[in-house]
Amino acid sequence: MLKSSINKKSLKTNSYESKVINSLRKLRDTQKDLKKQEELLKIEVLDILKNKNVSELITSKYKVFLEEVITTRLDSKRLKEEQPKIFEKYSSDKISNRLQIK
Repeated sequence: MLKSSINKKSLKTNSYESKVINSLRKLRDTQKDLKKQEELLKIEVLDILKNKNVSELITSKYKVFLEEVITTRLDSKRLKEEQPKIFEKYSSDKISNRLQIK
């Protein structure tokens, strides 16, 4: 069995810690906003490619191209359902830490 290394205690913070946490939260919010903007622009570029019926655009600075990529992924849910012993044999638990700000 895995054991967590996190000390599960709470502490009220002072102004320095609050400032650091606020800065981190603002940065995360900015990243989310930037990611949304990126996705919208990506959709717009894909629309341009589709409307022009091309897979490549060349600008004065960039070359943009669309290519098909094939990936192979293991369907772990299906493996677990259909071959539970094999799933158990080859799966492993890992501990990671997730920092959350609510």
